[in-house]
Amino acid sequence: MQEKNERGLFTRQPARMLLVDFSSNFDADTGHSLTQALENFFALVCNLGGPNRTPFFGLISLSDYPETLFPLQTVRASFPRLQAALNELKNCHRTSLMCHRRGGCLDQGISEALAQFKRQAQNLFQISGYWNQLEITVITCQTSASIVKQVEKLSSKLDLDNLKKIQVVCVNNPDQVSVLDDIGDVTDSSQRSDVSLGSSSSGGTEGMVEVVNMDNDVLIFQDFFKTWLYDASTDKEHLHLVLPDSLTIKCDLHERLLDPSLLPFNLQFQLQPDSFMSKPVIPTVKKGQNTVVPVHRLLVKNLLPANSICESVVYGYPQVMRPTTCWKIDWDELEMNQQLFQAMCSLLQEKEMVLLACTAEVKSENSYASDSPTSPCGHFLLLPSHSCSVLIKPIAVSELMMPCDFTVPKENPCQDSVDAVQAALKKVKVLEMYNPLLTQSGLYQALIKRLSGGSSGNKNLKRRLGVTTQCPGATRGRGRGRTQPGFYYAPKSQKRFCYNSFIADNDDPFPTQL
Repeated sequence: MQEKNERGLFTRQPARMLLVDFSSNFDADTGHSLTQALENFFALVCNLGGPNRTPFFGLISLSDYPETLFPLQTVRASFPRLQAALNELKNCHRTSLMCHRRGGCLDQGISEALAQFKRQAQNLFQISGYWNQLEITVITCQTSASIVKQVEKLSSKLDLDNLKKIQVVCVNNPDQVSVLDDIGDVTDSSQRSDVSLGSSSSGGTEGMVEVVNMDNDVLIFQDFFKTWLYDASTDKEHLHLVLPDSLTIKCDLHERLLDPSLLPFNLQFQLQPDSFMSKPVIPTVKKGQNTVVPVHRLLVKNLLPANSICESVVYGYPQVMRPTTCWKIDWDELEMNQQLFQAMCSLLQEKEMVLLACTAEVKSENSYASDSPTSPCGHFLLLPSHSCSVLIKPIAVSELMMPCDFTVPKENPCQDSVDAVQAALKKVKVLEMYNPLLTQSGLYQALIKRLSGGSSGNKNLKRRLGVTTQCPGATRGRGRGRTQPGFYYAPKSQKRFCYNSFIADNDDPFPTQL
């Protein structure tokens, strides 16, 4: 029997603890940018459907002593608590202006983060279905050298077995901005200095401490936190690109943007005539919700000139393809695979060509060559870039094409119409290029308002959807006068259970039974 070539989807997401260092250089503007970015980010996370990308989070402030504002717990269905914690974070900055942080406060904060993770490790496993690691992020306005030095001193005193990484995020002072290497992975804006990475390689924290330098800007903070939404698993490569002569390049797929269909307001981001797409997305909290997807295999069929592709036949969700970083592959093979990928990108760029590839069907042992295919073959367009990455998008095939008749008008438009349109277009602002980071839709504000509506807003949403939920242990009401068909009532001896009220009243952030 042939073994399935599959990989887990978002099954290695770490638990995250955020430590905010209120040192003397941490001003009010930095605090406002940070809290605004966190509120926007978690409004997105709590509304995002699909697998849980940021399952567990905790927040600790560091002033004269470490204070836990949001204990390590699940993120979904916890937005009111997160908002309250962010408000406390603002108050901590105001009170810390007159305080001076004592030596060892960062050490105490990291120790507290590790202690919380150790206490909740079993609960995290029961909720996520897999063993998590802890990733600690320290946001500070101090120099990275001083923070890294404190972390290295602490490493000999703590158990770091379950610690995946410590990120030291150094926010640059606006008066003395120091921009290092510009990275296009986190943000793609040429008008703002972005993020630069480094690493510490001494002491017991070799390869564990990562230094991130960034400017004080809400968009830059948001882009940094959005990196938490990427799939953190490197257990398996995502895709095999098969060239002629059985030359196979193993690749990983990275999201270029979030799929709007996973958000409640998905219809606002598309022109969709089908009514079945109008169903709103309601994220659910499920235990052990592990998703398994196949490792795709694409066969390269053709080379096409880059300027010969009509935009009307390219559709769907774009992804970025890069050489795999799977840790199970031998180091020499990994290096050779990266060289092959880079050579392919360079040659395609030089020839100004793109690749057309299709999915390879995996036949069972009992199938014959003459058998009809059990599933259709999807076709994809691979567009190379100078950054050693490939944009992959699905492209239409014959069965999906709709008939169209775009005839060219025989006569030119009248001069009056040309003058009217020309006068109107002159009033439209001309941009040299489109920068999506500078174009906002108001999505964050809408998501925050949706989550802050309380239980009444959720009830109205369910009523509009025609959803009737039966609480555990409840029975269908019978009798005249006091009950109505289709509604559920709890027995007299039991208290009616609802999840929203449960998480608000119960102190245990890790319920074992819902």
